[in-house]
Amino acid sequence: MNKKYEFSDTTQLSPHFNAKEFRCKCGKEHEFMISNELIEKLEKLYAALNCSKIIVTSGFRCSAHDKTVGGSGTGQHTLGNAADICCYGQDGQPISSKVVCCKAQDIGFRGIANITAAYQYTHVDVRPNGKWYGDEVHGNSTVTDDFYKYFGGEDMKGIDVSVHNGDIDWGKVKADGIDFAIIRAGFGRLEKQKDEKFEQNYAGAKSAGIPVGAYWYSYAMTPGGSRTGSRCVPVCYQGKAVRDACVL
Repeated sequence: MNKKYEFSDTTQLSPHFNAKEFRCKCGKEHEFMISNELIEKLEKLYAALNCSKIIVTSGFRCSAHDKTVGGSGTGQHTLGNAADICCYGQDGQPISSKVVCCKAQDIGFRGIANITAAYQYTHVDVRPNGKWYGDEVHGNSTVTDDFYKYFGGEDMKGIDVSVHNGDIDWGKVKADGIDFAIIRAGFGRLEKQKDEKFEQNYAGAKSAGIPVGAYWYSYAMTPGGSRTGSRCVPVCYQGKAVRDACVL
């Protein structure tokens, strides 16, 4: 069900979303609509991604504003069915739109699209009919029927880094099209063998919006040795986002 709201309405729609976040951004004070299903699914997305916040950059649009920003004037935003969002993790950094698109697909949004080449903004909608899985970097057509396949496999490029790579320009790494980084946290059997560049590399990658994972390089030749090395693994996660991979 889609409900109409006055421009001044500040109803708390759910634990993390207020009606005022979905007002039209045309600059005029007019009523707007919001789909109950949209809010329900946004809350599920918030939980699935363990977000610290979700910023709604565009909610309802009047027909004129929709055309101004490149829409048809009759799209899902004009019906109250859509939101353009930026999701933030517990570390305060934007979550890649590639991850958001996959989770939105799991939750059942029927319209989903990455919006920009930076992969920080995502369109989601609850259109009543059909399905649109897009990537607006490459136009407005459907690009896939499965975002896991579209953003996975050979389409993903990653790097493995450690102290041996010196000081890394993570902005340049992002500009070079790298999708993720696996960072060495340390090696051997002792926590004091933590990689000297681990914290710097982790912070740099996250600041650039690059999803990261970490690993502890082990020399173990026996199960006992593996168990000893595994006690160092928590070093990877201390104060880090839990969604990132950590391996031994």
